[in-house]
Amino acid sequence: MIRFFSGLTALSLAAPAAAQPLSFEGRWAQQSAWCTSLPSGRPAPVVLTRQSLASPAMTCDFTSVKPGGVMWRVEADCVVTETKERGSDFFGFTVLEGLLHWSWGDRTVTFHRCPD
Repeated sequence: MIRFFSGLTALSLAAPAAAQPLSFEGRWAQQSAWCTSLPSGRPAPVVLTRQSLASPAMTCDFTSVKPGGVMWRVEADCVVTETKERGSDFFGFTVLEGLLHWSWGDRTVTFHRCPD
């Protein structure tokens, strides 16, 4: 019994394993060429982390990120860059065959993963 207790103590003091990145984390652009050079009028890549979204049009802090089959369901507090308008929104992020499908409302936009 003493050995078992000692083993539990050692386990509880061990450092936690590093969190694996979520499938949607990274930089994403609507066309892969836009990852490195932006034609005039084209948006810069979107940057997604497990906690936030940053794009030229808006920034969002995620308040909830939940798996739902192949889709991640995200609730976020967002700010529109140009108008500073604030609001809450719901997104779906699905990564299939290296493409990110970002869904909200009745709309879905597809993005290509940019190299790190």
